[in-house]
Amino acid sequence: MIHLELFAGIASGDTSLGILGVNPSKIATYLCEHDPCLVAKLRTRFPSSPIDLNVVDLVKADYDLVVRRIRHHQADNVRRTVLITAGFPCQDLSSAKKGARLGLLGKRSCLFAAVVLIISAVTKLKDDLHIDIAFLVENVASMSPNWKRLLNKAFGVTAKDIDLSQTCPVRRKRLLWTNILGISMSPPRTVDSKSCLDEGWTTANDIGILHANNF
Repeated sequence: MIHLELFAGIASGDTSLGILGVNPSKIATYLCEHDPCLVAKLRTRFPSSPIDLNVVDLVKADYDLVVRRIRHHQADNVRRTVLITAGFPCQDLSSAKKGARLGLLGKRSCLFAAVVLIISAVTKLKDDLHIDIAFLVENVASMSPNWKRLLNKAFGVTAKDIDLSQTCPVRRKRLLWTNILGISMSPPRTVDSKSCLDEGWTTANDIGILHANNF
């Protein structure tokens, strides 16, 4: 598998593949992240993986860099799956933002377009590159229905409503766009949030707080 993780952050997509039992030696990981602190962390964790600093640059370069990344792992002519994952910026879409929200017209959330263009460009070349394409894109569920409909059209699939509280200690509703058939959330289960907190933290009303004597 060739994994292109856009807006990589802490590489949660790659981490999830590991949790699902995918052998890391079977994954060629390419990351794209702009934040310098996160880039430094990623370079420590993935010393041999290329890290591109700006998703817009991948589009401006007419996808040549993305194609070269893929071709690098196609020398043996074995058909592989390219998995593209992305959680594009939500600041202009989320209800957590006070005041007017510009949605997909905002300077951050408009970067969804880069994700669409990269998926489209790689898909058009899939036969030439001898690959199959899979994608997973997520964002906030609190966006306007109009933006949700536009994103459904842009990605060519209808968003799935998911609640992360089913699998991790956080109540967070999200939208997921994917072309992977039959994908579904795991059955709801009880999650011990204390097991996920650093030493010195505890929970109160399902919210992590730091003990006063640890300040």
